[in-house]
Amino acid sequence: MKEHLEEIEKVFTFRSTLNKETDRGCALMAASFLESELTDLLKEKLVGTKSELNKLFEFNGPLGTFSSKIKICHSLGFINKTTMNDLELIRKVRNEFGHDHNPIDFSTEAIKNRINNLRSNFFVPGEVRPRFIFTNSVVGILGTLIGSKRLIKPFKEFALKEPSEELKKATKEMVFKYADEVIQKIENDRKKVT
Repeated sequence: MKEHLEEIEKVFTFRSTLNKETDRGCALMAASFLESELTDLLKEKLVGTKSELNKLFEFNGPLGTFSSKIKICHSLGFINKTTMNDLELIRKVRNEFGHDHNPIDFSTEAIKNRINNLRSNFFVPGEVRPRFIFTNSVVGILGTLIGSKRLIKPFKEFALKEPSEELKKATKEMVFKYADEVIQKIENDRKKVT
């Protein structure tokens, strides 16, 4: 229970931090935090040593991008399609802010249009500011990710059972018997030819 309360406190603390940021800072921090949460979720659930898992998340690794983490989390059933689509929109908003050196904010048309398509909030576009929809969507998604961490069991490595000594012996005898039969057949076929 204590861990659950700490997770909730982390979300509200993060929300408070976002509120103090510029629109650009808010978008960049929110996307970075969500990506980090996806990474943590995947590392908790996937099979492998810490070193093996870290290699998956390296820059050129198969899970090195925000987009790849979003897609694999959806494919594994950790998030639903709505959350996946919202994360993709947030990623695109982050990219708008990260790659455009011009002064832009949440009311910039392209960004506002993406935000108005977010579904992880309870507000109707136009009734509240785009920033409010954005931050509420981020908090909603964080709640989903926390729930996934708590409810989804980690994968387990598939382990083949070591065959019993009896099975090993029987298999060896069967292989030798078959080999003897094949050799005998070849010798009989040679005798017929000569």
